[in-house]
Amino acid sequence: MANSDVNEILKQQQKLKKGAPEFELVGPCTIGEGIVELDSNTSIFNSETKITWFIPASGSGSRMFQFLYDFLEKRNNENSDFQKFMKNLKSFAFYHSMDVNVRDKFEEGQMEVTDLIHHLLVESGLNLGKLPKGLIPFHVCQDQILNAFQEQVLQGLKLPFKNIDFHFTIQKEFEQEVLKSLNEIDNLKGTTIQFSVQEKVTDSVAFDSDFNPIMVSQDFLKRPSGHGALLQNLNRIETEFILIKNIDNVQHIDRSDESIKQWTGIIYLLNEVKSQLFEIWKSPNLNQLKDVNKQFQIFSDEQLKLITTDEDLKNLLNRPIS
Repeated sequence: MANSDVNEILKQQQKLKKGAPEFELVGPCTIGEGIVELDSNTSIFNSETKITWFIPASGSGSRMFQFLYDFLEKRNNENSDFQKFMKNLKSFAFYHSMDVNVRDKFEEGQMEVTDLIHHLLVESGLNLGKLPKGLIPFHVCQDQILNAFQEQVLQGLKLPFKNIDFHFTIQKEFEQEVLKSLNEIDNLKGTTIQFSVQEKVTDSVAFDSDFNPIMVSQDFLKRPSGHGALLQNLNRIETEFILIKNIDNVQHIDRSDESIKQWTGIIYLLNEVKSQLFEIWKSPNLNQLKDVNKQFQIFSDEQLKLITTDEDLKNLLNRPIS
């Protein structure tokens, strides 16, 4: 094993032992103290500006249905999650995606519950146990059944701007299914949809409860890391504004107007901040930066104290704003 691999394992091990950092609460967030109040008067916005939705969507839905696997293993229908699931089965969008013959058999009492659960989970059925969360039928919308990929695009296009693209991080093996799903949406002409995968080099070593790395077949067991591993994917996107959402963070499309209004306000706010910071970058002025920062709270006091030259100020501004 290379020294770099050993060092990386030791580094991850120390992070686990140290645990998550503690945060000290100093006070509530109020307007002017952590919260920016959006002005109804929007700033001038270039309608040709490109906006990209960045949506991590590689997560599997298997954990959502763990209680169904538990039922199949233990045949225990007393589990409260299982009981609630069966009681509301017909309310789930995926129930209406089942083959009508299977659904009829179950409703007529000609199919055992265990056979129905198998049909929901296995590849020969709906394959909910392996599908990415974004491909699981999510909402019933009039006469359509939409998954989260489709609803993210439909809602994202409701923003009042011209150039809106989408970037999903996905599991490579499901790329064709995702494409097929998105191609079912009408009026996508001119919309660019890109995909990328989470790099294997970002996988984390799995450790046991004593913080010892787990070995499988003479090799270290590794698992995909969290969303922080997608920073490489994010950095490769060339666009003016990037809006970040989780794949299943999407409302029923009939109830999405308030969300679209909020995202629109955020874009106008970002545009206003960008415009003001760009003017300071062209004509460096630390006091002016402090005034803008007091309003929008972008930089910490420690960052501002390190500015001693115009070049320091420009370097601080020459970075993405979040």
